[in-house]
Amino acid sequence: EEKVFPWKETFEAYSSGSTDAGCWQLKDYVGVDYPKIYSTSNNKWLELYSSGTTHRSMAILPTVEGTLTDQLLTFDVRNYSTSSSASGVVYIGTMEDISNQTTFVPFDTVKVTGSDVKKVRVILSNYELAYGNLAITSGIGTLQMNSDVLIDNVELKDPSCIDAYDFKQINLAPHSIDLTWSGVSNNDQWRVKVLNQNVTVA
Repeated sequence: EEKVFPWKETFEAYSSGSTDAGCWQLKDYVGVDYPKIYSTSNNKWLELYSSGTTHRSMAILPTVEGTLTDQLLTFDVRNYSTSSSASGVVYIGTMEDISNQTTFVPFDTVKVTGSDVKKVRVILSNYELAYGNLAITSGIGTLQMNSDVLIDNVELKDPSCIDAYDFKQINLAPHSIDLTWSGVSNNDQWRVKVLNQNVTVA
């Protein structure tokens, strides 16, 4: 079943501990327990665990109609461990055959440190997708192992208007402040709303 753009996966529809996530293709090349649905107190994640000898996790996103390279891929990622010293990695790529781990072609790498949730944004037009799909792993083959990460809120959407992120405030003065943020490099217009303290953005 092909999904349609824009598309989002929150994993809430699947049972905790399940190694079945609907239209996702999931594979553990050494063991049988991962990838799996992991539940926290407020939401569910897909857990990708890879180690040197026991597990090597791969997940291929469901097929989505249209051209992938016209889209923006975003997802949340954090380490399974809540330790401030935790360190993990996710590799984003494309794959010819999930049964053969050597066919994975990575095109982006995201380091994950500590216990905070990180928002990943990948503009797919920046890459060549040899196999017309998207795959995410925490380590296979010669790629770094001993990585246990959780992903959630996986989205494919139009990259032309991306919400700003990585807000920072600098040069705070009695009557002024400088704001910086990140976004797509060719965005030339932003909406900025200034509110009194303790007022909720509508």
